[in-house]
Amino acid sequence: MQNYAVILSGGIGSRINAKIPKQFLKLAGKTILEHSFDAFSGNKNINKIVIVSAPNYLTQTKELIKNDKLLNVIQGGKARANSVYNALQFLNNLDLTNNDNILIHDAARPLVSQNIINNCINNLQTCKAVNVCVPSTNTLIEVNKGFVKTILDRSKIMQVQTPQGFNFKTLFNAYSKASAGEDISHFSDDCSLFLKYEPNHKINIIKGEERNIKVTYQLDLDILNFLHK
Repeated sequence: MQNYAVILSGGIGSRINAKIPKQFLKLAGKTILEHSFDAFSGNKNINKIVIVSAPNYLTQTKELIKNDKLLNVIQGGKARANSVYNALQFLNNLDLTNNDNILIHDAARPLVSQNIINNCINNLQTCKAVNVCVPSTNTLIEVNKGFVKTILDRSKIMQVQTPQGFNFKTLFNAYSKASAGEDISHFSDDCSLFLKYEPNHKINIIKGEERNIKVTYQLDLDILNFLHK
């Protein structure tokens, strides 16, 4: 059994209003991408890593990340799901086995812990998919035309983090079926696609961590810099 990681670094981070994609911003002396990559490269259970990059930053990413566990830097697609499928197709050409696993992680979550990574891998020994989540601390509502439609039961709501982990062949089959039948660009994460196209497989919940913040806005980066002090 081999464990592969795919780090998604193809976004431009428009909501943070920076001159460069957010994954290249510095946090405690290293780029956000380097922090995320190092979390996986430093894990003894991760065998190889693929980085998915925006087309204009392929060379920069290759120059930034030099590590024996880096398998390749490949070009991303028009949306997150398309980038994931590019990585899955690349790995499928390497003849992965039915026992191999894949963890898919947002480069913008630089504080992912070894505990989360290991829990994902351990749970994949007994299931086909895992989703890292934390309980929602806020009341959430469903809206309709600018008005409150429904107040959701917070006890049944969780917030999704990454990595999300899967048996490689099962996820690849799900993406292949989805790509053959629809435009997959609307899927915001891998578990939502997996749930639709592999409904016979349950998705295990892995406990996430509040520190596993995704950098979306400048405030997120400010918080991470504070945590690193």
